Amino acid sequence: MDSRLAQEKRRQAGEGYSIRAVQEGPERYEIYKVGPKLACVSAKFNRWHNVAILTDSLRRWSEPDGESLSEYEFESAKNRLKRYFECWGGVVEFDDTPPLKIEEVIQRMGNSWPAEPD
Repeated sequence: MDSRLAQEKRRQAGEGYSIRAVQEGPERYEIYKVGPKLACVSAKFNRWHNVAILTDSLRRWSEPDGESLSEYEFESAKNRLKRYFECWGGVVEFDDTPPLKIEEVIQRMGNSWPAEPD
């Protein structure tokens, strides 16, 4: 894996972008950076090193704040992230499931929602 990751880092430098982890573990957050643009990408790992990239986290740039990725930028980012995560040797998939809205989260929690402090 180390040689694949080193090769991938060289490719990133040559193509003018970078991907780096800001949180490790089963749910990871990666920073995808191209020039002055930056996106925070969520990905889920399992014990077999398979990865699900949450595509909804990749639809908007974090910097500049909230700007949407063009279709070209989105597809390019997906391909680059897939290649990066393949360095771990597992299967890489894209999870297009939209995130839950706060109302859905509250509804699922039912009576377990914490009470407002007095």
